[in-house]
Amino acid sequence: MKIQKAGKKDFDSVFQLMQQLWPSSRFNKDKVKNIYSEQIDEKKIFLIAKEDEKALGFISLSVILDL
Repeated sequence: MKIQKAGKKDFDSVFQLMQQLWPSSRFNKDKVKNIYSEQIDEKKIFLIAKEDEKALGFISLSVILDL
């Protein structure tokens, strides 16, 4: 398994994983893609785990400094 930084090219894999995680939710793929693209560009960390190019999981991390 390889863990790497997720990019815009990983959206379809992340979207499929989201559908598995929340099977009863109906996501608008275009809206989710817009949000994902904005988040990827805003210094947030997204990681994706892959094995043989198949996505196994993902995580997002946002650090908010509030001192």
